[in-house]
Amino acid sequence: MALQRPAPGGPLICFEHLAKAFGDHVVFDDLNLTVNEGETLTVIGGSGSGKSVLLKCLVGLVAPDAGRVVFEGQDLSVCDEPGWTAVRRSIAMVFQGSALFDSLTVEQNVAWPMLERDRTLSPEVIAERVHQKLSLVGLPDAGPLKPSELSGGMRKRVGLARALANDPDVILWDEPTTGLDPLSTHLINDLICQMHHDLKCTSMVVTHDMKSAFRVSDRIAMLAHGRIVEVGSVEAMKASHEPDVRAFFDAEA
Repeated sequence: MALQRPAPGGPLICFEHLAKAFGDHVVFDDLNLTVNEGETLTVIGGSGSGKSVLLKCLVGLVAPDAGRVVFEGQDLSVCDEPGWTAVRRSIAMVFQGSALFDSLTVEQNVAWPMLERDRTLSPEVIAERVHQKLSLVGLPDAGPLKPSELSGGMRKRVGLARALANDPDVILWDEPTTGLDPLSTHLINDLICQMHHDLKCTSMVVTHDMKSAFRVSDRIAMLAHGRIVEVGSVEAMKASHEPDVRAFFDAEA
């Protein structure tokens, strides 16, 4: 499957008429959302609203019951395994719990995706690339440490370094500030903005942290009742009269 770049600033990811249920629990019901190339779009919504499921549909961890996901002009519902391999090389996910391998050092965690992609890389090249990625997230000397020796914020940053290992076009952030203290939250928000500015990558962020959403987003989409009920710029969403948006903002205030 040959991936095709959209026009600059054009639609890169499209969720079209998406439906998904787990047993009797309906997660999505005719959900539609477009993410443009180069933007940071944040999806907000209550716990259990399906924000993380949306990201998993994009990378093939969850299959929708109906509708489709289109990435770089390709319908992912007809992806074969080589096709998914190509997609996953372009999209990296920073998981809510960081999902680091506890038995490996930080350096080994960051190196793992590089080795999975190309086992011919020399140890010297791997070490150089790992140091580059750790430096990018402000942890140049953390390589020898184990995840258990890191704070929650540091683990998130190592998770980002690992996500950046193969230079993805898209970064998915699953509840990036959940459980972090205010200083670590500020650092993660700065990193999201830094990745947007320095790497020109496209980002999808899912969160219920409105301070973070206002800080990092180009646009915000509100997920409720299985659908995107409103999407717009930060200022437009702050001024929204949509009842679900207003209720969510007021509850988070």
